[in-house]
Amino acid sequence: MSEDNRNWTTTEKLTVEENGTIYAIFWDGIVGGRATSHQITNIDKIKPTITVNPESSTASKIKEVTITVGDEGGSGLSNSNRYEYYLSTSSSTQTGGSWESDTSENSFIIGENLTGTYYIHVREVIDNVGNMSEPKVSGEFNCDNTAPIISVSPSNATTAVKSQAITITTSDTGGSDLSISNSCEYYLSTSSTSFSGGDWITYKSGVRQTIGTGYNGTYYLFVKQIRDSATNVSNQTGTITTIAGAPEGINVRVILNRST
Repeated sequence: MSEDNRNWTTTEKLTVEENGTIYAIFWDGIVGGRATSHQITNIDKIKPTITVNPESSTASKIKEVTITVGDEGGSGLSNSNRYEYYLSTSSSTQTGGSWESDTSENSFIIGENLTGTYYIHVREVIDNVGNMSEPKVSGEFNCDNTAPIISVSPSNATTAVKSQAITITTSDTGGSDLSISNSCEYYLSTSSTSFSGGDWITYKSGVRQTIGTGYNGTYYLFVKQIRDSATNVSNQTGTITTIAGAPEGINVRVILNRST
């Protein structure tokens, strides 16, 4: 027998480990016959593959993911496989979640109501001759479902004032950072339900500024909602801050995050 039709071996049995053509000649010790060949195509040493698309993501509220399992060796995937993934807070262990069923090439959503960094662990699969896929972990997937925050300081003033120094601070703890498209503006209004008697004024986060100079009566401070880069929006109703008034002063009620 021969695997290359040049180098021959006398044997009754030949073990073949790769696909290819085998050549054989019957020989009785004196006379040899005509060579014949046989094509071998059913040897499978190729491990199944697992792909995750996308492999990672920047911060977002949710992410659509597709896991695809394939077998190029020819034996096909085993019916005993469990097609599952685990959304974990660790890249090395399955932590903080549970195994979830998945169908190859069907997309699914991760990240809903979650904030933080996550990794997708995919359970290994085997083919019908026992080849096992490599362990598959994808990430980082950065999830952000935490609304940004607007705060006004001081939170309360108990003495009559002619004006009041306040600081409006915006912050984001979800990880996606504040959107660069935000309009950081406030409005000092004579009405608690509409914008009346004032203008929208730009503020810088964390910078102290004075409101109410030259005003008399009751005024309401509205602050525009802000967004982060994952499209989370700050709460529409927040803490109410009262600054005690007097005839010559102002009574400012800070109603946070009222949208325009």
